[in-house]
Amino acid sequence: MKNLLAIALICITLSACSSDDTVSPTEPTGPRRPAVGSSFTYEGSQLDAAGNKKPGTDFEAIHTVIDSNLTILGKSGVWALRVTGPTGADTIYQCLDANNDLLQYTEFGDAAGPAVWVRFPITTTADSRDSLSQTQDFNGFPLQVTYLLNVKKLGEVTVTVGNESIKAVNMTLSLTVKGTILGQEVVNATINQNAQYAPSIGAFVLNAANEQTLTAGNVIEGFSQKLKAYSLK
Repeated sequence: MKNLLAIALICITLSACSSDDTVSPTEPTGPRRPAVGSSFTYEGSQLDAAGNKKPGTDFEAIHTVIDSNLTILGKSGVWALRVTGPTGADTIYQCLDANNDLLQYTEFGDAAGPAVWVRFPITTTADSRDSLSQTQDFNGFPLQVTYLLNVKKLGEVTVTVGNESIKAVNMTLSLTVKGTILGQEVVNATINQNAQYAPSIGAFVLNAANEQTLTAGNVIEGFSQKLKAYSLK
């Protein structure tokens, strides 16, 4: 069951930023599109079920804009973020839609799983909802997996990054993963996390989720990743 759940869960990476030697964020028309060379440094740790930091789990992650104005995966005006952290390196693709909401390309499940541009309502107020499905092989049996993702805007908050106060959009993300084999439900798990995005600097400033125990005792590690420093180009 543990391996079954592992291949069914989503992998979303978000980021946040702060500044020492930076371009001071102004209020652009609409959310900022970060330029090539902009970088965002995050500090983080694992959290227990009560939201407390686990000792000895500190980590740092750096997100750097390596390309922009891309037309990729059906969208234009896309920028690419190279992410380096404790688990290695990856690339995240983001852009803005016609309503100035943030889109982030997100893959679900295993390497052959479905993918979608997840909408984060940083400008509009309507919830973002996505539903995707996939058939995987599990020990010779067809595993039907359904992913239900909801992103809800809670309002605006003011966060402190270094010695700056920055306005951010506060959101909750809820992912439900359901899996059936030959008509029998074998997975039904919901994972919740919190995200805060600062439109004036074009980056997430917080991403956090408490440790959660799911069906059959499976545990999803909790984490907090907070903006520590940023440099805008």
